[in-house]
Amino acid sequence: MSQTYGRKLRAGLTVLFAAGLFAVASAASAVRAETVNLDAVQREAIAGLPSLRGESLNAADLEGRIVVVAFFASWCPPCNPEFDHLEAVRSKYPASQVEILAVNIFESFSGLGSDDRLKGFLKLKNPSFVTLGNGEIISEAFGTVKRIPSVYVFDSRGQLAFDFIHGEGAKKTHVEEDELTEVIEKLLASG
Repeated sequence: MSQTYGRKLRAGLTVLFAAGLFAVASAASAVRAETVNLDAVQREAIAGLPSLRGESLNAADLEGRIVVVAFFASWCPPCNPEFDHLEAVRSKYPASQVEILAVNIFESFSGLGSDDRLKGFLKLKNPSFVTLGNGEIISEAFGTVKRIPSVYVFDSRGQLAFDFIHGEGAKKTHVEEDELTEVIEKLLASG
């Protein structure tokens, strides 16, 4: 077997293995977030998470504006395109209107993730929104996050306006720009 073929085979097997583990990680039943709100305690908890790229975040940054919270892992296949959609939404609205936060969770699941992999993912995606670590700390505040990607949109009063939780076997794997834009436009119009 040539070295090139061997590398391609290992890379392909790694992708298949990651997809299989993603399915296993997603096998737990999803908990809908109907009762989740972004209150002062949750804003403080989120602001207390460590930044992954040196961004600063204060609880006050999350008051009086629409807040999008997306849980992700670098090894999660649907999280990759979701970051592109989040970035497209970021480019449409100033942070004074819409705050977008990506919260890393399950990064060390079955040894798939690592600090180097996470750094590489963030370098590749280069998001202009805030990225935070240690999402497990705040998972319970979001109805106990069990699946990724999971995305929550809160109105300017901290009330849940929209959520997307990747479902087991679902054809739709991540939230998209047009969905988020529609929700945000309605929230902006309603004040």
